[in-house]
Amino acid sequence: MTGSDANDPRTKLTPGMYDAGEAAMGLKHIMLLKKPDTFDLGSNDPNAAKVNQTLTTVLGVADPSKVPGAMKLVLAGLGFANSDLAFQGSHLFLGNFYGVNIYDISNPEKPREVSRISLSDEFRAHWTGWDPKTERIVVTSGETPRDRTYLLKLDQATGALTVDDAFRDIDGQPGFSFAEREWPHGFKGVGTPHGAVFTR
Repeated sequence: MTGSDANDPRTKLTPGMYDAGEAAMGLKHIMLLKKPDTFDLGSNDPNAAKVNQTLTTVLGVADPSKVPGAMKLVLAGLGFANSDLAFQGSHLFLGNFYGVNIYDISNPEKPREVSRISLSDEFRAHWTGWDPKTERIVVTSGETPRDRTYLLKLDQATGALTVDDAFRDIDGQPGFSFAEREWPHGFKGVGTPHGAVFTR
């Protein structure tokens, strides 16, 4: 450990949203793909309706007017953060706190969005996983007790996503609820999922 090095190229990187400076070793930056508009905050105005709505409904801020403007934009941006990745063939599943995007990456230099799905205004898709046996994508959030774990069906020909309505909890609603219940290991209360995997 020798400490910082002023000659490290990372010390001279310029800031930016879509044109930030770059420094890499062993990696090649192929291209930058912006988020779809509906999956991005899309505003630099801290008082914009979308900013305040995101703060209250997604992040649970009771009174956005008490948050400094610059901080409002940072926090609201988290409501549209990209989260987890999963892959199937030439499809890439990108979790976003607003939903899930599907991209065709058969040509890595020209990825193409083929489908997207938003489960609700409050559901923040975080962890995803693909099961080749059932051809389903599991999507979890675990941000609030109201969140559920869903299975999504993928049309591999078109990339279209739909909620698997056959996967329902005891309340009759699609998805699995982590609201208060008795769990198999004896705990009674609200559960919080973390991660998503399929076993073979």
